[in-house]
Amino acid sequence: MKQPGPACRFFGWLSFCCCLLLFAAPLFGAQYDEEMSTEEYLFVKGIVKSVSVDDQTLTLKQNKGPAISFFLDEDTLLEGFYHLSDLKPRQKIKVWYLPKEPKNKALKILKPLELGC
Repeated sequence: MKQPGPACRFFGWLSFCCCLLLFAAPLFGAQYDEEMSTEEYLFVKGIVKSVSVDDQTLTLKQNKGPAISFFLDEDTLLEGFYHLSDLKPRQKIKVWYLPKEPKNKALKILKPLELGC
């Protein structure tokens, strides 16, 4: 049986790599740029001021600026914790959100790891 030529093997590997990238693209689609606001969403960081599990709302006190309220829905990504009830006042968090009235829609909430002894 005749072996495929080098050009055939190259294009075979190239198509295989393209297929891998095609399947990996959706995994990175929901990532938000760290500490950056865009036209699509805004970014803020600060400490938790209050949490209401019943209303699915969260109020954040910025380091420099006013407190901002957010509402969460089933599409909100939680990173570093599993449920809104896991957040406690005075914890540091980062929030990516869409500005709306009366409360902003949280797209992603990140609770950084707490390091210490």
